[in-house]
Amino acid sequence: MGDSIEEKSESVDGHFKINPRLLDHFSIAMYKNASKAISELVSNCHDADARKVEITLPSDWDAAKAKIIIEDNGDGMTALEVLDKFLYLGYDRRVDFQKTELGRMVLGNKGIGKLAGLGLARKMHYTTTKAGKTSEFTIDRDEINKDVDLEKFPINIVTSRRGLQKGTAVELIDINRDVNRVSPKDLRHYLAAEFGEEEKFKIIVNGVEVKQVDLPGAYFEINEEIKGYGRVKGWYKIVDRPTKWPGFSVRVRGRIVKHSSTFDLGPGVSHAINYAYIIGEVEADFLDPISPRKEIEGFTIATDRDGFNESSPSYLAFSEWARTKLKQVAARVQKDRTEKAKARIRKDKKIKKSLSKLSKEVRDQTSATIDRIIDEIPWEDEKEVIKLARSCTDIAEASDITLILDEISKNSPSDIKRFALLFSKYGLADVWKWSDIVAHRLDAISELRRIVEKFIVLELKEIHPVIENNIWLVGEDYMMMTSNQQIDTLLKKENIPHTKGANERPDFVCLSRGKKIVIIEIKNGAYVLRSDDYSQACGYVDQLKPHYPNRKKEIFMIGGKCEAASESTYGDTPIHLTTYAELLSEAEDRYREFLRILKLRGA
Repeated sequence: MGDSIEEKSESVDGHFKINPRLLDHFSIAMYKNASKAISELVSNCHDADARKVEITLPSDWDAAKAKIIIEDNGDGMTALEVLDKFLYLGYDRRVDFQKTELGRMVLGNKGIGKLAGLGLARKMHYTTTKAGKTSEFTIDRDEINKDVDLEKFPINIVTSRRGLQKGTAVELIDINRDVNRVSPKDLRHYLAAEFGEEEKFKIIVNGVEVKQVDLPGAYFEINEEIKGYGRVKGWYKIVDRPTKWPGFSVRVRGRIVKHSSTFDLGPGVSHAINYAYIIGEVEADFLDPISPRKEIEGFTIATDRDGFNESSPSYLAFSEWARTKLKQVAARVQKDRTEKAKARIRKDKKIKKSLSKLSKEVRDQTSATIDRIIDEIPWEDEKEVIKLARSCTDIAEASDITLILDEISKNSPSDIKRFALLFSKYGLADVWKWSDIVAHRLDAISELRRIVEKFIVLELKEIHPVIENNIWLVGEDYMMMTSNQQIDTLLKKENIPHTKGANERPDFVCLSRGKKIVIIEIKNGAYVLRSDDYSQACGYVDQLKPHYPNRKKEIFMIGGKCEAASESTYGDTPIHLTTYAELLSEAEDRYREFLRILKLRGA
């Protein structure tokens, strides 16, 4: 028996290398909208306990020296804090504290909002002062992109003692030419909706303070008597877009005691979204009477004047008045939004075209069902309800076509006249036929749920036909344009270079009714979606953009699990990272809602 030689094993530690292009995903892709990017930087000022933020937008965005400046009088940073916290991507400041020294809830938690400026400009120059020392540094995208590893790129921080007041100024230099620009007025409106009005947090844009009352919308005055207590005066607005700080602020003897509040109305309430369109300010001096009738009325306002004693009879009466008033206004908001949505749907070219293909009876019932959906289902965005309305017309068309094709296959009509007769007969499809289609799809979802549990052991080639034959799971609006097997044909047809391997091409390319290109990439059931998959999605967009520069695009990445942000954008392209289980759950919710409405309809 020969001698055996035992080989020694070797151990090597590996480290992540971070490509500088990752900054593009966290800046350009997420913060190409100027208002959104500036709002993220203002959030940093808020979390630094700034009492005043001054924003200066350029008068000429195309000028060679055009720049955006955001300056605050917050806490500022030392050089060590810049190194340990600011340059630490992903740092969650809420780990250190939930509230600031001024008692503010911390807004930032992902540690990437600081990069928002790179979505607007090539350079960010920071000047920050704390404890009498000023530190300056510049983040230059062009210089960073020359390096191969983000962690090894040096950022020079120069610190000097200037004796200046604390605070931070960031200058966005060399503004990107393709950025979505914003006027000072529109930015003020955006920031008013994002931050509301905080007594110790003043935001100024090009010399004009941000005020909620300036938000565009319908203005109404309030002058009402609460019997037995006193008069309430003020104003409210039904604004054009929902705000993050809805409700009434309450002023007593000239001072704000309660900031924007819906008085416990909103989440959990029917059509809660309507309250997000209401802002206002009311004054109720009787909540702090000069000569209280009862001892408790002298303590209606909390000792620190930051809120009310909610057991006080006068406050209870006022609170009931506020709730009643808000409900009345919310009902008006619901009516206005519903009428606008119905008007938009009546003008929608795609819906009009689909309805024109249906018989009068089916068309009328389809329109009535759409109206009922708008009235009964809480919706936030008109785009959502229009998409739902289009799905209704799709189902109506599908029911007619399915019946016609079935009848043709049975009877084998031999001439045009017979076909016309069949079409006329089955163009009278009723609402109950919708229920049948929806019910079949719900059965299919139940069956797919059982299959999904086995996806973890299935090969990708076994999953592929399941999705290919059920594209409606992703959306009723999509029709198959090509799948990976035929991708070469598409690339040749569209004159797109196809030097990439098959594994670098999307699994499915669909076309929506609006001619939007929809890319669907699937992974096996054991695959965990991470940030690298976002990069792959961006690569698909880059491949298609030169050939379809003006056509909208949307990307879905589907895997077994997801450990990355589920919703993001690359430029103006939405990217959705989702799981098979979530895909089925969302499809089931859609169809069960359809079925519920149809049953309410008596189908």
